[in-house]
Amino acid sequence: MANLFAAEPDSRGWHEVEQTLTALELPPVPPTSEPQRLLGYVLQILPRYTEMEMLVTHLRLHASTLEQDMEQVKSHVRLLTREATGEREKKQFLERYAAQVVKERNGLLHIERVLETEDHSGGLALCEKLQESLQKVEALQEEVYKQELLRRELDFLLKKTQREHDSRVAADRKHIQQLEKQIAQRSNLHSGLEKKLYETESVLARLDRAKENELNAVNNRVDEAHARVEGLEKENKSLHVLVKRLSDERDRVTQLLEETTESKNVFARRMDELLETCRALESEVEALRSEIDVLQTKDINDIRSQYDARINRLQKDSAAGEEALHQEIDRLRQKLTKRDGSLVLASRAQQGGDMAGVSSERHPKTQRSNVESISLPGDDFKLSDGIFDGDRRHEFECDEEEKRPDTERRLVGDMQGQRSSNISDTRIDQEQSGDYQESVTEEVQTQSDLVRDLYQMLNRLKEKRKREEQKALQVEQALFEFNQLHLKS
Repeated sequence: MANLFAAEPDSRGWHEVEQTLTALELPPVPPTSEPQRLLGYVLQILPRYTEMEMLVTHLRLHASTLEQDMEQVKSHVRLLTREATGEREKKQFLERYAAQVVKERNGLLHIERVLETEDHSGGLALCEKLQESLQKVEALQEEVYKQELLRRELDFLLKKTQREHDSRVAADRKHIQQLEKQIAQRSNLHSGLEKKLYETESVLARLDRAKENELNAVNNRVDEAHARVEGLEKENKSLHVLVKRLSDERDRVTQLLEETTESKNVFARRMDELLETCRALESEVEALRSEIDVLQTKDINDIRSQYDARINRLQKDSAAGEEALHQEIDRLRQKLTKRDGSLVLASRAQQGGDMAGVSSERHPKTQRSNVESISLPGDDFKLSDGIFDGDRRHEFECDEEEKRPDTERRLVGDMQGQRSSNISDTRIDQEQSGDYQESVTEEVQTQSDLVRDLYQMLNRLKEKRKREEQKALQVEQALFEFNQLHLKS
């Protein structure tokens, strides 16, 4: 009976199990193109899948327990049925015994009437026995009635328990089938996910191997870049040595410019002396004119002709001297402006290339003497001007002259002034000595040689600059490749 009354809480527990199963519905399968989402889905499914298996095992154990309880109830019902059958047989026996007792009573009553007078005491004893039998029969009938009620109640309970058991077994069977279907689906899904996981892991392994190969290649390229950088550093050291040598050459040129400045000062003093001489000649001419005005004698014609000739000669000499001085000054100014462009080229070539070292090795002494002895009068200097016009035009178009300090320009102007003063002094001396033509020829030859050397120097400087630009481009390209490799790694 206790097992029967305990079935109601089990039914309530089963409804809770149904609600739990309904709450454990799985979400749809995610797309396989997202490994991260697939992995998260697998991590969410596996605990639920394990919980479902444990729940199915629990339900199977509960169903087996219910079947055992049902077998015990059936055995108890069979026992009660046998007891009821025995009670029924007892009742029938008692009924037959009561009928027999009634028959005996009737016979005894008949005999009592006959033998009333004879055996009155025996009748009383039989009556007492009959009453006792009747009491026993009534008690047995009450007990049989109670047994019948108990049997009916047991039959009702048996039928009710059987119906409940059948309904529970059917529901358990349906749920077990559903759970088996879900487990089969989950197992198929799990196997598919395992396959996809294996494929994903294989793809990741291949990607790892490819990345390792790429990393090895990048490391090799980095090593090559390091070796190339070391070579470039060696070249840079050699360039630093070259720059140091060029700085020394620049110091030497600066010293030379200082010397030319001193020569320019000497030339300025010489110009002042010439101007004073010119003023003295002009004052002498004025004095002669005043003398001509004063001298009015008889021999005025002869004296006038003499003085006129002398005055004309002095005027011509003075005009020629002034014109020569003005032309010399104008020529020196033009020459200074033109030489600025050539010195710009020479200074920039000494800063950017290695031609200064080469020229210092080939012409260590003659270069300075040639620079100091450059002088061509008037039309003779047009050769060098024509040669350097293109280079100066290129330099002026590039606005390179604006970048040079004013101090260098002044030094270059001083050097040109010193050279021009030396040239003018040499010319005056040569005119006085009568060897002007030979000096001009020597100056032309020296100037042409110097122009040729300077032109060669410029060409070599341009070639050196091109090589250095190419090296700089190679260094920049190597650094760019190294940066790209570093970013990829």
